[in-house]
Amino acid sequence: GLSTFVLDQGVWVVDKGAGQVVRLNDKAEIIARGSGLSLPHLIKTHQVID
Repeated sequence: GLSTFVLDQGVWVVDKGAGQVVRLNDKAEIIARGSGLSLPHLIKTHQVID
C-alpha cells in the first residue's frame, strides 16, 4: 500500500509493496528516492486534548 508522510520540509511517499520511497518538494518534484528498502512498520497514534 501507499503511505505519505510530511517530514523534513517535504513529503515522503512510501510504496511498501514495491519497497520504494520518494521525497517530493513543495513543487511536487522528486528530490530523493530509494528502492530495495526494508521498510519498518509504523504505529499511528492519535491524542485528543480536551
